[in-house]
Amino acid sequence: MHREFADVLTYLFDAAHGNHIHVDIGRFGPEQPRLIRRSHAQVQAVQAICRHVWGRTDVEVTGDFDYVTRDATTRILEQAGGPGELADSREAWQAFLVATMEHA
Repeated sequence: MHREFADVLTYLFDAAHGNHIHVDIGRFGPEQPRLIRRSHAQVQAVQAICRHVWGRTDVEVTGDFDYVTRDATTRILEQAGGPGELADSREAWQAFLVATMEHA
């Protein structure tokens, strides 16, 4: 969902989304989204992906793009042959999500 939609709200975001997922093209319109480090929802998703798909149990789901999250995503992108750091470009964000889908 995060590959195609700018905003994906789940139970991680708040209790109001405990029984459904909210998706919105939001700020990017028809363009594929990129990571915005200050987006609590996107960062929560990244952290959950790192923990539950990639086995990075050192990453806590806080919604803050901290050093541990940055390090984990950089290593995942390196492993997947992706470009740069996760928040650097739309291409890096998309590469991270595709690598996650393939890994899962």
